[in-house]
Formats: sequence, structure tokens, C-alpha cells
Amino acid sequence: MIKMLILIIGAGGMGRDVMDAVEKKGTYKIAGFIDDTMPVGSEVSGYKILGNISDVARISKDINKGIIAIGDNWQRGKVSRKIKNATKIFHFVSVIHPSACISRNAQIGAGAVLLAEATVCSNAIMGEHTLLHIGSMLGHDSKLQNYGCMLPGSKVGGNVRIGQYTSIGIGATVIHGITIGNHSFIGAGATVISNIPSNVVAYGVPAIVARNRRKSEKHL
Repeated sequence: MIKMLILIIGAGGMGRDVMDAVEKKGTYKIAGFIDDTMPVGSEVSGYKILGNISDVARISKDINKGIIAIGDNWQRGKVSRKIKNATKIFHFVSVIHPSACISRNAQIGAGAVLLAEATVCSNAIMGEHTLLHIGSMLGHDSKLQNYGCMLPGSKVGGNVRIGQYTSIGIGATVIHGITIGNHSFIGAGATVISNIPSNVVAYGVPAIVARNRRKSEKHL
């Protein structure tokens, strides 16, 4: 069977994690990386840097599918908009590690990434360009909205709403029925037992709002 060629956009740590998932799953074949910080023609883990992000429109005439492998939510959103504005023929695929567990009733958006041992429970929804890192869990009937992410070991109970561009930190836990707004960050190890508004950083056990957060503030 001929495997579909894809581009991995971002050659950093997240890019290598996505590369590993693609190789192990075997659905796609990696054509190479796209990255703005590395010289064209250089190599990462045996794959060449084929160009920078502004080259995707040109490259898409030959390879028109790929995945954005950038950990920062805001930057991932900027890159996706830049590519969508530059070309109408490029399509974003989802990358799912073979050890991830996905309910047959779950919905996975375009450009989503599920790394090793991530779990998506019944009727849960992952929006476009969302990330579930290693060992994270999105509970039943919960929704991770576009460009959101759950970092390694984070767990979300049932009927939780996580807003756009929001991150759930390493090892954090969110109990059932909670709503977390857009562009917020839940700190590592936090336990969220009450709703969290948009544009804040919250952490602790139980989690409380520590400060406000700008939309474009760095993910970590």
C-alpha cells in the first residue's frame, strides 16, 4: 500500500514527538520538516528541512497534507492561519499514536495530535489543532476547543469545557462539570474544582487564579 506523504511543520521537541507517532502508526510517510529556525537542507532525525513556513504554498503543489507540531498554542494558531491564507489546497491531518485510546463515539478535529497513551473517552470532542500529550485523558462528554492542549499526565473528568488556546499543565486534574475559559493556563499539578475564567493563570490545590494572562503570552 502506498502511504500518503505529509509534512511535519515544526522540527523542535514537539516535532520529534509527532514524528515518532507517525512512524509508529504507519498511516503516513514523512516527506520532511518545515521549520523557520533551521537551515533548509539540514536534517532532523534523518529527515530534511524542506523549507520554512512561507514555502508551504509552493511545496503544497507536490505535498499538500501535513500536521503542525508546535507546542505553543498561540503560535500553532498563527501558523495554521498563515498556511490557510497562503494556499487553499493544503489539508491538515490528525496524528494519533498507536497506543492512544479513543472511544468510537469521540470526535477528533483536523490537525489534532494524540501522543502515546493519551485517552479520549466517550462523546468527548477534540477541536482543530488540539494536543493531547503523553498519558493525558479527556473525559466523557468533555470538549477541548480549537488550539487547546493537555500536557503530559493531565486528567479531565466528564462534562468539562476547555476553551480555545487554553492549556492544562503537567499532572493537573480537572473534576467533572468544570468550565475553563479561553487563553488560560492551568499550572502543573493543580486540582481544579471550580470554574476558571478566560485569560488567567491558575494553579494550586485547589486551583485559584494567580494573575491575568495575555492572549499571545508564551505557552510555558
